[in-house]
Amino acid sequence: MDSEGFNLLVVGLGLIGGSIALGAKGAPGVCWRAALDPDPEAIEKGLDMEVVLSGFTSASREIFQGREDSCWLVVISSPVDRERNALEELLPILPSNSVVTDAGSVKGELVSELHDLCAYNNI
Repeated sequence: MDSEGFNLLVVGLGLIGGSIALGAKGAPGVCWRAALDPDPEAIEKGLDMEVVLSGFTSASREIFQGREDSCWLVVISSPVDRERNALEELLPILPSNSVVTDAGSVKGELVSELHDLCAYNNI
């Protein structure tokens, strides 16, 4: 990521994702904080508490609008069994200079699924 900073997208604005976004608030290098969560109440609460600056209930290019050329750090903090679905929705719309990681504790299956998804999407 460049010296100008990066944008943060937290997928899953529960306790872990919310804590990550809150910890990034005011952190050096973090330019923008956004959240993706299917629960509109979670998004509303995150916006009200200023944990995130924008929130979305479904994956769309609108998430990155106006910031497509910026670096993005995407942290998936959804339940582990929903990570693949989140990746399937995000991969086709992620800016090319994005870094994706997760807050789950189980990596083996996720790495295998991510490999398959990237191959399927020609990434």
